[in-house]
Amino acid sequence: MRKIKYLLYLLLVGLIFILAACSSSPPKGEGDFTFATNLNGKNAITEFENQKESEYLLFLYLDRCPYCHEMAKVLDQYTKTPNALPIYAVEGEQEGGRDVFSFFKVEKVPVLVHMKDVNGRKVEIGRIVGAGASVEEIQKFVERK
Repeated sequence: MRKIKYLLYLLLVGLIFILAACSSSPPKGEGDFTFATNLNGKNAITEFENQKESEYLLFLYLDRCPYCHEMAKVLDQYTKTPNALPIYAVEGEQEGGRDVFSFFKVEKVPVLVHMKDVNGRKVEIGRIVGAGASVEEIQKFVERK
């Protein structure tokens, strides 16, 4: 009887470990991501237009997208490089996320948008659509102003 309880305990611990490893959230890692939460309607757009940083990256993703998870891992590495820009992440199915996706005309994910302050307004400098970019490619993308 004791062996059965012990085996059930091990099975339960193993199941919890597997579920944690398969979590649907993108890896938050040790990187310097700011995950946007509590977005709603037009305030979601205003939040990104009013960022104090003069330049940043906007990471648009879906929790259920495996390519978004790949891109998040690369971005996590990018945040640890010298002169890395701040990254704001928006999940498209959260409240307000759809408004942000609509504003940026997102048709595929993941999307990395380079935003910069030009004459007092935040404007899109460029974007990377889809996974597959390396840290070096993101650095070159950001330097290309």
